[in-house]
Amino acid sequence: MEIRYPDYYGKFRCLAGDCPDTCCVGWEIRLDKETRKRYRREAMRRDEIGKKFRKYAKNGHLVPADGFCPFLDGHGLCSICTELGEDAMCRTCRRYPRHEEDYGRLHERLLLLSCPEAARLVISEGKGEYLVKKRPNRPVSMAGIDEGLLSLLLSMRETLWRIGKNRKLSMDGRLLMALSLGHDAMRRLRAGRPEEILTLLSRYEADTAPEQFLRLLNRREQAESRFAFMADFMEVLSGLSPISPKWPDMLERCRKTLYHEPGCRARYDGEREKFLLENPELTLHWERLFGYFIYSFFLSSLYDGDVYGNVRLAVYCTFAVMELDFAEWRTSGRPAGGWDGKQAEICHVFARQVENSDENRKVLAEALTAGRFGIGEAAAGVPVRF
Repeated sequence: MEIRYPDYYGKFRCLAGDCPDTCCVGWEIRLDKETRKRYRREAMRRDEIGKKFRKYAKNGHLVPADGFCPFLDGHGLCSICTELGEDAMCRTCRRYPRHEEDYGRLHERLLLLSCPEAARLVISEGKGEYLVKKRPNRPVSMAGIDEGLLSLLLSMRETLWRIGKNRKLSMDGRLLMALSLGHDAMRRLRAGRPEEILTLLSRYEADTAPEQFLRLLNRREQAESRFAFMADFMEVLSGLSPISPKWPDMLERCRKTLYHEPGCRARYDGEREKFLLENPELTLHWERLFGYFIYSFFLSSLYDGDVYGNVRLAVYCTFAVMELDFAEWRTSGRPAGGWDGKQAEICHVFARQVENSDENRKVLAEALTAGRFGIGEAAAGVPVRF
């Protein structure tokens, strides 16, 4: 077995009472089998915590009370942990934000961006590299795993990472190029020609690929402005159920300042150019974020077969953070202490909408598949430069 993990993985330390947010809000926690058994026993207790288990541990989940975990005490601590011990916590709560995915011979670990400290590590620590350690004696189950497809997806993901780091193109250009690769690979898979994908990857990795891609984009007629295209996309996000209580205000402030104030359409492109020039370090943040989203989403293609959809989700999650950053700068200017703290806040609040809600992720994926946000529409709505 191989275990892959990001280079900053071992640096994570929970901030506990110093955390600027709480991970005990907004989402139903799915309970593992052993914890369900334990909580059924604890529900027999005659004290307050037993009463809470009877009321809120239902159908294999811990159900929120007014949006918060019912076991969150007045000091921001977990009463299950403080009263029953850490071993009484469910697997999700005990490990969060650590997460592991099983791809047969390969297991991948990550720190979920929805945690503030994990978000800080993603954008500001490490080199965006992923390490591997081998566990040759650990048993591996390849049941249901297409080994050939897994190898192909791993090669494609490496190409997507390299596109994301290719500084011959602006960040917009890299995202569109990644989206284009997802589209082209999906066409070959649907046509039953997976053997052509390695040749396709070589074309996208050629030294001349950025220039050729840019020329191809520039031959397209600009159907609409970036302003209109991004306004439509951010409207899609307004349809997600709010998981973080900070999300509705953050999104509404973004949409109002960028798309709904007098004269906002006319000034959008010029102000965005100024924003990019004044905040060059954000490009590295976005580069790392895209790498994170590809790492987090892409290999699920092994199970759902939706290569294009999973690339698209990674691309548009990155676009969302870019637009939220732009709105923050336009509203409040450059953060006094630099972008790391504010970026971590924006990232973790946004990520909770996608990572902490299966329903939201499904709604977003369906909206992106509906025809308004494919490579053709994105290329027509997002002008690209070097």
